[in-house]
Amino acid sequence: YFDLEEAALRQGVYKVPVSRIGDALRRFAEIKMAEKMAGKLASGDVLILDGDLRSVLEQERVLFEKLFTGAGEKGIIVGGLCKTSTLLTDKGNSWSGFLRKKSAAGMWYYYPSVRITNPSHPVEMYFLKLSPFSSHIFRFEIHRENNPSLSSVLSLLAVHSGDPVFPGYPYGMIEADQWARISRQEEMSLKTQLRAYLGKEEAFAEEAAHDEDAHSILDAIR
Repeated sequence: YFDLEEAALRQGVYKVPVSRIGDALRRFAEIKMAEKMAGKLASGDVLILDGDLRSVLEQERVLFEKLFTGAGEKGIIVGGLCKTSTLLTDKGNSWSGFLRKKSAAGMWYYYPSVRITNPSHPVEMYFLKLSPFSSHIFRFEIHRENNPSLSSVLSLLAVHSGDPVFPGYPYGMIEADQWARISRQEEMSLKTQLRAYLGKEEAFAEEAAHDEDAHSILDAIR
């Protein structure tokens, strides 16, 4: 159940768009899958999610709490690696960009950068450069109660970040991203299944889709 007036999902004064609900459901599924995977891991193993470990919705908080509790009981380290960061310096500049300019060559990590006191975001935050051949700096979070050996965790990430396709980014997360993407062929198949499911309501759905497809038509002209 989603409230169309949910403040955490609204865009300004507008009601919650359907796309935001889809994003939230995908997020719930990712956390639930992480909890399932944690059940198959052993003490000392590291479980990395794509994105941060912050809860925005109440359902998300409950799922994260179950993940953190279950993983903690088994001694599993839970982290999150973010491809992008909006953190700014006091002067309004990109924090990642600032680190890129000031840092030495090679691999490194930066900590501490910010003190997080929000109970919905119980993490320690780091900034990482995992390959000397990469210009990318990633934000990395570890659940605060894990208290792991940081050097062992970062060493594992660095060992798996040497793929020439994307140096500095863990190969396992490249694979996960590729598996998660929907091909054009699969997209068309899912649309066909949806039309069959909607039946008489298909015409209404098509009309609603036309209200928002002008951008895709213009993009196809290029």
